[in-house]
Amino acid sequence: MSVMCVKANFKELHRRNAVRRASPWKQSNNLSESNRISTSSSSSSESKTQSSLLGFEDDFNDFIKVSTLQPAGTLYENASTASITNSGSTGSLELFTDQSSKSSTLVPADDTDLGGYATIKPVFKPAGIRPEILKRREAEYTFPHEFRVFVGTWNVNGQTASESLAPWLNVDDRPADLYAIGFQELDLSKEAFLFNDSAREEEWNKAIEKTLHRVGSYIKVKLVRLVGMMLLVFAKERHAPFIRDVIADTVGTGIMGKMGNKGGVAVRFEFHNTSFCFVNSHLAAHMEEYERRNQDYNDICSRMKFELTPEGQPLSITRGHEVVIWMGDLNYRISDLSVDVVKVHIDSKDFKTLMEHDQLFRQHRIEKVFKGFKEGEITFRPTYKYDPGTDNWDTSEKQRVPAWCDRILFKGKTIKQLVYRSHDKCKLSDHKPVSSLFDIEVKVVDEKKFKQVVEEEIRKLDRQENEALPQVALSRNDLKFKDVRYMEPQMLTLDVANVGQVNTVAKFVNKLDDKHFCKGWLKVEPVEVFLMPGDTVEFSIVVQVDKSSAAALNSGEDNLEDILVFHLDNGKDYYITVSGNYIPSSFGSSIEALVQMHGPIGEMTPKEVRRLEMGTAGQEAAKGADMTFQRFDIPKEIWMMVDHLFRNATKTENLFSEEGLHKDILAIRDSLDIGYPEEMPDNLHSVAEALLMFLESLREPVIPYRYYNKCLECANNFVLCKQVLSQIPKSHRNVFKYLAAFIRELLMNSDENKLDTKTLATVFGEIFLRAPPNERDANQARGRANMQQVSRKRATFVYQFIINEYDE
Repeated sequence: MSVMCVKANFKELHRRNAVRRASPWKQSNNLSESNRISTSSSSSSESKTQSSLLGFEDDFNDFIKVSTLQPAGTLYENASTASITNSGSTGSLELFTDQSSKSSTLVPADDTDLGGYATIKPVFKPAGIRPEILKRREAEYTFPHEFRVFVGTWNVNGQTASESLAPWLNVDDRPADLYAIGFQELDLSKEAFLFNDSAREEEWNKAIEKTLHRVGSYIKVKLVRLVGMMLLVFAKERHAPFIRDVIADTVGTGIMGKMGNKGGVAVRFEFHNTSFCFVNSHLAAHMEEYERRNQDYNDICSRMKFELTPEGQPLSITRGHEVVIWMGDLNYRISDLSVDVVKVHIDSKDFKTLMEHDQLFRQHRIEKVFKGFKEGEITFRPTYKYDPGTDNWDTSEKQRVPAWCDRILFKGKTIKQLVYRSHDKCKLSDHKPVSSLFDIEVKVVDEKKFKQVVEEEIRKLDRQENEALPQVALSRNDLKFKDVRYMEPQMLTLDVANVGQVNTVAKFVNKLDDKHFCKGWLKVEPVEVFLMPGDTVEFSIVVQVDKSSAAALNSGEDNLEDILVFHLDNGKDYYITVSGNYIPSSFGSSIEALVQMHGPIGEMTPKEVRRLEMGTAGQEAAKGADMTFQRFDIPKEIWMMVDHLFRNATKTENLFSEEGLHKDILAIRDSLDIGYPEEMPDNLHSVAEALLMFLESLREPVIPYRYYNKCLECANNFVLCKQVLSQIPKSHRNVFKYLAAFIRELLMNSDENKLDTKTLATVFGEIFLRAPPNERDANQARGRANMQQVSRKRATFVYQFIINEYDE
């Protein structure tokens, strides 16, 4: 395949699809005659040579691997004893639920499988008593006891575990009761970046176990990893019977919330009668990107969920946890000072002056991030950036300004921080590890007093059965939202007060024959509450139109109207109406409708948009006219975003893997919908992510649903791939060819933009080939291995058209 030929192909294709930029969307109706897409084909021998040169056949099938996180489970329920068997050279134990039984289990791990099973005795559970009642009375049956907790974080820069971890983990006279250890950049390989597969996980896990077991006997409560972020929680073995409800979750904050090595991982559990949540995160890099770091933090907080039961309201990081400790490479830098000035302050240990210029200190002070969290005084040198293997500041060409990137913050009423420090003896990475030691008061149950409280509550339940019916007062029963736009949530609140004489459970329930109590664009929190007489609870009602709901709203199949049924146990139902006005967007529209729109969607009435989406406008226009003269070859919105990237971003590093700013993406949406596409933001990553989000939101994917399985079946054969592509609707085929040519154009600059074929094939494979809605649940039910295989096939199909040119 000729490089010059590929370059000419995209430029010619792009030029022929050009939309005049002199004024917004002003274009004649007969563009299509001059917009013919032309690409030259490669010979089969050339294709084979190109594929072989890239090593695709040899390693791509092994390239996509996804590690499976075992579901967490309950270790005990008020159990006073548990039998634990030690085994193996490390004595390490992992805790999780046996899927064949509802009972919780615990067994020693071996070198090949860090999980297993052993029986914990079942214990008494007070039937019929709401946990909220017991929670309110816990001061009557618990007493405080201090436990020591060690928290450590280290960005290891992709290095192997070749150094002893004792200078980091074994520096205290008294071993901690709990250890929470977080890593960032555990693995910088493409396998980890794209598919969450890493041999480094086990390597660093063993290094920690080896270090911890020199000071005591510990069990591993949970390990969770996402790309290069890994969090491990260990506890002294004797504490195992008093740890329950262990759940882990992950949130990626890379582009589209998937790609990239940024985001967070978390583990939550109950220790005695106190709830803990540990979070390990790696936020956006670069000095100037503090707003993206703020956005990453807020994304992690909003998207991290812990489901204790399938039917219950999931917990968040801060909701439902009494102790929250957040660690990680937060990447906040020291602003407004030169590298030389910063080093002078460091040498004189004038950390207070530097802290005034610390971005996290500033953002925390104005409550942009970590609201309610505390951080101990920093009395140690900045932990970034060093020449690996030394204590010398960065001597590379960039000479980064030293910064406290690595931090530990905490939230809770009973937390006492004993020490906050870095560990300069660890020289493996360009970061120094950080640790903090805490004494935390935990509520321990007095079993005798607990039984007394339970007996009293049972007697109350008996009396209440004969008392009045529950009654509540709602602050409103009609929720009206203003103009609602794509990806721009709006929230209203609803207050509910128990004005009756008895306790009640109030919850939103499904309407007759409905699978859900509300439509997909509506979110309610909490879904269920327990109200004692005099209690008032605030519900948040959020309207948020996204890729899953926009298409039906654009087409008129759905509207922003719903009725919520609010039910009281043993009481009446209340009906709450929800309404709003949705502003149609090009996001969530169909390719077929978009190629027929010669003006911005913002200038069209909802009725006109619906007619295009339902196909009636196209049928009417076809009467007595050649449809060739009524359509663009590709949607003008796609062309405008690609044009901006082509003119400005072909040499930009990490395009399509680094996320943009949410505010920029909203601005791009407005530019496309209102008709001012010249007003694109300066952040090129925002434009790249907006393009992917636009493609992902299409009513029908670039490869229509009905061809999805055919594409997967023939992914390894380019000839068959071409045959399937020739069958899809012409407008979809044009978009596919156009974007494939653009990808090839980007790869011509790979020395500068650091892009590679496999990464782009994987990113666009997920976008072009979306599973039909009726197959998504089935694919997930088949497990991670099946999803891994599907991802491989998607990427392979797109890969064929990146390394080979396609001509009809």
